[in-house]
Amino acid sequence: MTIFKNGVLVSSTQQSGSTDGYKNIGDYIQSLAQIHFSGAEDVLYVDKERISDFNGNGAKVRTILNAWWIVFTKYWPPSEDIEPLLLSMHISPSKADGMLSEEGISYLKKHGPVGCRDRGTEEILKKRGVDCYYSGCLTLTLGLRYKNPETKDKVMFVDPYIEAVRDEDGKFSASLMLSNMLYGVTKLSKIAKLFSKFDHFYCNSGRFKSLRKFACVSAFYRTYRNKFSDEILFGAKYLTQAVKIGDGTIYNTEEEKMQLAEQFVVDYSDASLVITSRIHCALPCLGLETPVLFVHSEGVGHVRDPGRFGGIVELFNVLKYRNFNLLSEDQNIPNKINRENLKDIKNKNSYIKIMENMASKCKEFFRVQK
Repeated sequence: MTIFKNGVLVSSTQQSGSTDGYKNIGDYIQSLAQIHFSGAEDVLYVDKERISDFNGNGAKVRTILNAWWIVFTKYWPPSEDIEPLLLSMHISPSKADGMLSEEGISYLKKHGPVGCRDRGTEEILKKRGVDCYYSGCLTLTLGLRYKNPETKDKVMFVDPYIEAVRDEDGKFSASLMLSNMLYGVTKLSKIAKLFSKFDHFYCNSGRFKSLRKFACVSAFYRTYRNKFSDEILFGAKYLTQAVKIGDGTIYNTEEEKMQLAEQFVVDYSDASLVITSRIHCALPCLGLETPVLFVHSEGVGHVRDPGRFGGIVELFNVLKYRNFNLLSEDQNIPNKINRENLKDIKNKNSYIKIMENMASKCKEFFRVQK
């Protein structure tokens, strides 16, 4: 008789989603979305970047494979000890050829159809003859567990898009950095007011961190003052999803990393408004029914993977970045957001059916003994 256990996919390998030792905790927010369906008791952690080496010790381990695939393509396809639900998968175009070998495609066909997180992944798989469909992202279901009816008077900025030291192509620009620093000097009292509370993943890597942070805060204020009142900007909470984890930190075990991801989601759950360019902040906010504005630039410095946002960005109220300005075509977004009118910002509801379909598939997957 086959023994079944439940697994949770994690991106524990430091090279996956990491810069200078900082990890995008959004990877673990994706893992947290699985826990609602798998349960946390006696769960086995499955390292995404070593998934072909996974050993279930005699058990078949049911695991949702919702993730960005994959840094190390030699570890695809997964171990036979994995009983997979192919849902909410993103395949990076830069990794597709290595991942989708004859063996890799055969695995997807055997366990499909494949639920694709985005339209880009759907296109990649259809071109290779893999049965697939657009499923959306599993983090939309986090509201089933973490929705909070108690909303605080709390506006949050979580890694919003800025052009501080890198241009829209993602390339370092000394002239851009100098321009932002000169702007900061002209608004020194404002920048000083923001400096101590401001946090952003751009501030946490590279050399000359104080100068870099000054350029980041200046670029942020230079851009966001055009859309938000000073009262909002100076009273907001600033977070980055880039967090030091692993050896020598307080977030070393998988349990500790999951608890950290949960802290982020709980923080988002009672906010009155969240502004972000992180999809694994914005998507959970939809499910949590927390009003969210997604700041988007079409430059490769933000998009990175072509097709990554297809089927995702349409779910949000969007602020488009253009030359230190934020533009929007959404009717319910005020021209300038302040304390009085931010309550008028409402999320779109087009995500609801997508979320319900994923939740139904996940519940069925863990309910049925295969």
